[in-house]
Amino acid sequence: MGQIAKKPTARRLDEVQIRSSPGQNRVKKLPRIVSAMSVIHGVLKIVWNDGYEGVVDLRPTIARGRIFAYLQNPKNFAKVRVSDYGHSIEWINEKGEEIDFGADTLRAKAENQARLNEVASILQY
Repeated sequence: MGQIAKKPTARRLDEVQIRSSPGQNRVKKLPRIVSAMSVIHGVLKIVWNDGYEGVVDLRPTIARGRIFAYLQNPKNFAKVRVSDYGHSIEWINEKGEEIDFGADTLRAKAENQARLNEVASILQY
């Protein structure tokens, strides 16, 4: 009891066993943002590189916390831009500080909000 079973270790690199089959890409590709535009204050329409288009309501997020105070002004919120390579959207405040949201987080929010809207429309009838 309490002993660790000894496994033979590979002595050479070509002896190492690989769990996935050759040519199989185990890394999930992250969504990238192609465009983002303000629809109304606090709400963005975002298009991803796979063609998915979604609307993301950020009003509850930007309403809380001092870090989002810059985005509480509608003129500032409308200055949204897509970061290099589409990994996020961002704003630069008057101090030169960056406020950003990641593409994967926004995609999850867009999909979740779309499902909630779908359920709400079904329950409405």
